[in-house]
Amino acid sequence: MLAVVPEAKRPAFAEAVENHRTTVKASLSPAKRGERFNVPRLTCEIQGKLEFADTDLFVEDHDWSLLYYPAKLDEDEFMIRETARSFEIDIDGKRVTHQFINEQEQLALNIAVEGWTPEALTLWLDGQVRGPDLRQNELLKWLRDLVGHLIHVRTLHVSALMRCKFLLARKIANKLDDVRRQERETAYQHGLFAPAAKVEVSFDAAFAFKDGMYGDERRHRGHWKPGKHFLGPDNVPAFDGAIDGEEVQCAQALDRLPDVKYWIRNVARHPESFRLPTATGRFYPDFVALLNDGRFLIVEYKGAHIAEGSDTTEKRTIGALWEQRSNGQGLFIVVERNVNGKDVRRQLMEKIGTT
Repeated sequence: MLAVVPEAKRPAFAEAVENHRTTVKASLSPAKRGERFNVPRLTCEIQGKLEFADTDLFVEDHDWSLLYYPAKLDEDEFMIRETARSFEIDIDGKRVTHQFINEQEQLALNIAVEGWTPEALTLWLDGQVRGPDLRQNELLKWLRDLVGHLIHVRTLHVSALMRCKFLLARKIANKLDDVRRQERETAYQHGLFAPAAKVEVSFDAAFAFKDGMYGDERRHRGHWKPGKHFLGPDNVPAFDGAIDGEEVQCAQALDRLPDVKYWIRNVARHPESFRLPTATGRFYPDFVALLNDGRFLIVEYKGAHIAEGSDTTEKRTIGALWEQRSNGQGLFIVVERNVNGKDVRRQLMEKIGTT
C-alpha cells in the first residue's frame, strides 16, 4: 500500500496504519490476540505413572472387598410387620402398606411356596444389584449371608421376603451404593492425602483456555461488561443465580483488581474447564484468573448459607492441596460475601498479597 502512496505522504500514511492496528488490537480480547492462558493441573502418581488426578482412576487402582462389610439389614433399615388385614414394609423409617385381597392371601404370607427358597431369592437379588465393580463370587456370598441373616437371625419368612423382593432389592442397592461411596472416599484420601501419595501440579497437561471454547454456552446478558474477561466482554458464560446476583458481584470485584491481568468464568462440567477431583466427582471453581506477576488465582464463590457445609469443606481442602503443590504459582480461595467484616474485594486482595 505504501508503494502506491505519494512519497511525501508515506510517513503520515504509515503512522495512520500503525494507529489503526493499535486501536484494533486493543479492542480484541486476550484470547483473540492469541495470548496463552494455560493453568497447571493437579496430577498424581498411579502405578509408577503420573496421571491427571481423578477419583475414578483412584478407584480403579484401589483394591477392596465387599466382604469387609457386614451382610445384614437391621430392623431400622428393613422391617416387615403383619397386621390384621395388611402388612407393612418399613425401609429406613419410610413405610409402604400392602393390603390383603382375601383371607387366603393373608394366610399365605408366611407359608412356604414352591420355588420360594433362600437360594432362589439370593440369585434373583444378584441379578438386580450386580455391577461391574463388584466381584461376582463376593456378591453372591454377601447376598447369601444377608438373606440368611434376615431368615435365621431376624426370623423373617422367605415367603414374606419374596413378596416384597423389589423393595428389598432397592434397599440392598442403596446399601451397596453406600459401600461404593465409602470406598471412593478411601481411594480419594489414599490417592491424594496419604503420606505416600505423590502429588504434583504440572504444566505438562495444563488446562488451556482459548478463543471459542465456550461457544455453545449460554452467555451473560446483563448491563455490566467486564474489562478483563479472557474471551471478551460479550463472550462471558452465564453466571449462576440472578443476572446481578452475588456471583456477578464477585466477578466485578475480580475484574477491578489491578493485580489481575485477565480472568475467565469457568463453566461447570465443561470438558475443557479447570477442575479438581473430589471424592464424589469433580469440582469446577467459579473463576480462574491470571495475575500480572504470572501467578494463577482460583476463586470459588459461596453464599453464606452454604459456605461452611461439608461440600465446601472438601473444596477448600482440595483447593489448598493444589495451591500447596503449585510451588508458589497458584492461589486458591473460597470467597464469601462477608468474612469478619471483609468484603469480597478485601478477601481477594489479602489472598493475592496486596493492600
